[in-house]
Amino acid sequence: DRSPSRGLGDVYKRQINLERNFIMFVCICKGITDHQIKQLVTESGVGSIRELKQHLPLGSQCGTCVKVAQNIIDTTIMDESLFKEVG
Repeated sequence: DRSPSRGLGDVYKRQINLERNFIMFVCICKGITDHQIKQLVTESGVGSIRELKQHLPLGSQCGTCVKVAQNIIDTTIMDESLFKEVG
């Protein structure tokens, strides 16, 4: 009995779906979440911190969140392009 093999796309989509159930606060100072950032990347085409700051007050207090936010932007862009290729 071998379980049916799944492609990387299926495993990756399942992982993404699991991650969507959790909210991570990226900026505690302003209450900005990873979901807000991901939504701006996918729906508004945000691709940089400069563009993100046009929509959210990210990094306007202590600035600790900027590196994490950039990582989320980059990861979301890569995820979107992978899904288009797998599609």
